[in-house]
Parts: sequence; structure tokens; C-alpha cells
Amino acid sequence: MPDSGTWIMVTGATGGIGKALVGRLIADGNNVIAAARDPARLSRGTGPGRLMCLRLDMERADTIAAAAAEAAKIAGDDGVFGLVNMAGIIVEGPVEAIPPAELRRQLDINVVGPTALTQALLPLLKRARGRVINIGAISAHITVPFYGPIRRQRHDRHFCDVARPARRHLGGPAGARTPLSGRSCRHGSRL
Repeated sequence: MPDSGTWIMVTGATGGIGKALVGRLIADGNNVIAAARDPARLSRGTGPGRLMCLRLDMERADTIAAAAAEAAKIAGDDGVFGLVNMAGIIVEGPVEAIPPAELRRQLDINVVGPTALTQALLPLLKRARGRVINIGAISAHITVPFYGPIRRQRHDRHFCDVARPARRHLGGPAGARTPLSGRSCRHGSRL
């Protein structure tokens, strides 16, 4: 449980589970940075926790950068204790009928945007020894007609599974050393 000076950021906070999560966190005394494309639609919640609302559109790099900068101002020296990536869309229909632009939009909102936001918030997350939680649709885990695009995306959404070994510097779990580890391409020196 974070202390009273730390913040948890929740994306996709205007409806469904995101809205309920923000309300619960505030009621439990947590400080929340709620992010949405339209911050005017964000529920204020009640409870001892504080709420700050900001604009975030996962399709637009400029709003991702602005949201990260605003989160840094809000959190200050305490950093961000948690990032809950909830924002997402589901593109439905027979795969052969879905325009590629819609597939790209889903990928941008559900995968690329959360990855970019996570990267932008890493300094704040490191400062608070925070965690990232990615929440996706249950439909990504079952095969149902007309849900091919979201099912395909299941493997992309769980990018944290492959990011964990790189989190050694955050105190998170590290990967197992195998012969493959020595043969892989490494880009960690850029961190």
C-alpha cells in the first residue's frame, strides 16, 4: 500500500472497470491521477484520497508526453507508485472486412500507447519503486467469432511479461540465465 504522498495513475478512467477502480482507490485513501481522452467525463469519487484528472489520448504521442509531464508535476519527488493501463478499444468483425486502419488504431490504443506511457513514466515509477499493471479484455483470451483482432492482440498486450527481465534495476523479478541469453540481441545498454 502506498503512503499518503504517493500517486497511482489509471488510464481509461471514464468507464467500466477503470471508473470503478478510480472510485475504489480514492475511497481507500489513495491519491489517483485519472487519465482520459475527455477529462470532463471523469467521475470525482468520494473518500479520503485525492484525485487529479488529466487528458490522455493513447493514439497521440503529444498527449502521452504531456500526461507524463503533468504526472511528474503532480507526483513531485514521491514519484508514481503505480500505473494501471486500462485504456483500450475492441475492433470487432470478420477479419477480412476490417480495414487495416482500424487494426492499427486498436494496436496504437491498446499496445503502443501504453508502452509509450510506461516508458515516459519510468523515472517516476523507479523513484517510487512502483509497479505497472496492464489490464486487457477477457475477449483476448478466448476465441469467439468476430473477435479476431483483439484475440491476436493478446500477445502484444502482455508486453510486461517480456519486460520483466529488463526490470532488474527496479528490483523486480529477473529472468533465468540460459544459453539463449548469451546469444540474444541486447539493447539494455541504452537504458
